Amino acid sequence: MSSWLDYTINGLIVGNVYALVAVGLALIFGVSRLINFAQGSIYLVGAYIGWVAVVQLHTPLPLTIIVVAVAAAIVGLIIERFGLRPLQNSVRIAPLLATIGISFVLDQLVMLTFSPNPRALPSQLPDVRFQVGGGTIGPLDLLIAGVGLTSALLLFVFLRYSKLGWAVRAASQDRDAAMQMGVDVNRVNQAVFGIAAALGGVSGMLVGMYYNQIDTAMSLQATLKGVVAEVVGGAGNVPGAVIGSLLLGLVESYGVAMFGTSYRNLFAFLLLVVVLVLRPNGLFASARQAPPEPLTGTF
Repeated sequence: MSSWLDYTINGLIVGNVYALVAVGLALIFGVSRLINFAQGSIYLVGAYIGWVAVVQLHTPLPLTIIVVAVAAAIVGLIIERFGLRPLQNSVRIAPLLATIGISFVLDQLVMLTFSPNPRALPSQLPDVRFQVGGGTIGPLDLLIAGVGLTSALLLFVFLRYSKLGWAVRAASQDRDAAMQMGVDVNRVNQAVFGIAAALGGVSGMLVGMYYNQIDTAMSLQATLKGVVAEVVGGAGNVPGAVIGSLLLGLVESYGVAMFGTSYRNLFAFLLLVVVLVLRPNGLFASARQAPPEPLTGTF
């Protein structure tokens, strides 16, 4: 019983990490109707910026998180301004292909800068475990859960109560109507890409600390898991992306418990196929109702 509790805790923790990636994807899809395949590469960049901060600069953990979030947000802003904004009036597939190309460019730049060899990323937290019922939980588990929950709460407050958040929601509902009402859509895109990139970069750093290892091949897995979590919850639906990520983390963790780590990805994509067959629009969509408002969904 204790081992199953451990697997549950592990699934929820990993799900929180997936949520940071999936929420960024949901934000961008909600506003731009674009799947940002460069999100996983920003996740990779965040992991290596975290490594530089921790190993080379010896920054304290709070400062490390801030540095990673700011640096990743800057990368996101650069991608939006110079990689995607010039393609606004192009055919719809052009921005999608651009994100794939940008992803390869970022991956190769990281590989050229740091080499393909894996690197250890220490967590900077005490290596202790606390007994919770029949299982255990550590400080890093609590940190990841706290970052995930805090990010979701702040994002909800931002979307619901700030003027820029209102503009983001307006652009997600009807981009042309929002422009006619005076919404600066370019500014909205900048904000969305900056927030999504900051979340993705922090998630990459946290995963590196959780497994005490980072490598240049981790971006593809992050992109795939983020897309799966977003589709499971409902494309463009932020709370759906969070719930889909937690569900994905639990399914993977229980699958690993029963069949081994080599089948981790199998369960992720089985979940995706099942959801697409039974609920093509995601778990938070209904065939008899209008789709939920993008971004805020069921909030």
